[in-house]
Order: sequence, then structure tokens, then C-alpha cells
Amino acid sequence: MKFPEYLGSILASLAGLTCRSGVAGVVDVFYPPLCLICQRPPTGSGERVCAPCRSAMPAVDPSHHVRREAEARLMSDGTVGGFLPLFLFEKEGTLQQALHLMKYSGMHSLGVMFGREMGARMVSQPEYDAADCLVQVPLHPARLRERGYNQSERICAGIGEVTGKPVLTGTLLRTRNTPSQTALKLHERENNVKGAFRVPKGREKLLRGKSVVLVDDVMTTGATLLACAATLRAAGARSVLVATIAVADRTS
Repeated sequence: MKFPEYLGSILASLAGLTCRSGVAGVVDVFYPPLCLICQRPPTGSGERVCAPCRSAMPAVDPSHHVRREAEARLMSDGTVGGFLPLFLFEKEGTLQQALHLMKYSGMHSLGVMFGREMGARMVSQPEYDAADCLVQVPLHPARLRERGYNQSERICAGIGEVTGKPVLTGTLLRTRNTPSQTALKLHERENNVKGAFRVPKGREKLLRGKSVVLVDDVMTTGATLLACAATLRAAGARSVLVATIAVADRTS
């Protein structure tokens, strides 16, 4: 086999693999012309998601009832001082497909892409623009080993590129490998994450008196975000603002 054919066969093999440890990221490098979601050529130069896929992700503005209800849940007791989502999460929709690729198929670049968009939105929001640092919702070490990376950390990386805000990796830890929240009811989710997070000794000084943006991919009930925010506040954070790529309608 000639070298070009040999190289082509290797790339084709990589393209056909589904791997959690970054093979899809290698495919991203060698196949940049294709949309990461639908595998069609994007319309814009340098874009990683084509225009039809991007337009299929519904934005959620401050007047949307799902956003208002989520904001009320998060901010009801003063633990969280603000909520900023980009999109409305729809089951079986394009955004769900993108988030699934980001979380489970090694598409790191989607997380960074979403983070850059979130960063651009944050700089237009005075409270978020004035925040001191970013903290991602953490994964338990066992799940991090299984998945290979934390998708929320990749989102933070994209936000940091745009805003220049530091990402305080390792400042918030998950101490229990809690079961998936997907099938749990609200009170079950709250109990599931109660006491599941901590700030390591010595890291409190990074949070003391700071305004923190807590970053995750999707808000559903808000139980995880509230547990994280309460932990950050108890460690000395002056305020905690929440930023997520999507917010889900709990009634759907």
C-alpha cells in the first residue's frame, strides 16, 4: 500500500471510532471542513457547526417562561445572584445531540465553542462582566476517569478566552460519586447532591470576597447548581452567578 493510501486508511479508521478518550478530537483536526454535529460542510469559513444546526438551537431570552421559572428557583433564597443560559434544551433536538457529543464522544471543541459564545454574552451583562473568576461544576474522580475530561471545564476554557477571567480548577470538588440525576424527582435530586461538594483546605483564600461564575452545561431542577453555590458561599465567595449552555423545561 502506498503511503497516501496508508495514511488515508488510518484516518478513515479513526473517523469510524467512538471513543471517550479523545479520538473524536483527533478526527476534529483531520476533518475540519465538516460540521461536528451533522457532518455536512459548514457554510462559514472556520465554523465548526453549520448554519442549519446552529439555527436549530433555540435561544432563550429573559422573558421566556422557562428561564424565568428556573431563575426563580435558583435565586429564591439568595444563594445564587444571577442566572444566564444561552439556549432552551429540547429533547431529541440538535442542541441535545451537540451536548451528547461534547460529553460522551470527546468533542472538546464543542464545549470551547459554546464557552466562547457564553463569554461574548457575559461581557454584555454588567454583573457577569464584573465577576472575578470562573468555577466549573465538578465531576467525581471516578466519572472523570471514565469520561476523560470535564465538559464544564471546556466551557470555562472558552469563556476564559473571551473574558480573560481565570478558571479556578480544583477549587470545588465532588466528594461522592452520586447517581445520575436524570430519573430522579426534585426532592430526590436535592438529597442526591446534599453534602456532595467541598472546597479543599487552603483553596478558600481564592474565593474569599470574590464574585464567582459557576458554569455547567444544562440546568434542569437546579439542585446540583444550588448545592455547588452553597458550598462556594460557605467557603467565602461574596456572590455566585450561574451560567449554563442550556436550561431545560421540567414540564416537558
